[in-house]
Amino acid sequence: MATNKEIGADEFRAALATAAEEILGTQIEPGSLADRLLHQGREEGREEGREEGREAGRVEGLRRGELIGRLQVLSELLGEQLSDLESLSLDDLRTLSQELQLRLAGRR
Repeated sequence: MATNKEIGADEFRAALATAAEEILGTQIEPGSLADRLLHQGREEGREEGREEGREAGRVEGLRRGELIGRLQVLSELLGEQLSDLESLSLDDLRTLSQELQLRLAGRR
């Protein structure tokens, strides 16, 4: 079965019921225990996904903050002015940090 991230809740519910019917050979009645358990499972899955997303966002935010702080110190040591660091990607921040570290090491 192919996945589609753009499927709506009603379409998902219908697809899930169809899949369950194919696998179990039975239809899930709206409001039944099976329907409620499926609904509860979906809600728990959504909440878990949101929590994982929040945690990943916190971790990336900390990494970005550490890199930006490092870049500010390096730029001060080099006597250079950096701007618009917030718009750079995490990879771009890492690359810039490595470049500034090499330039600082070359001055010694």
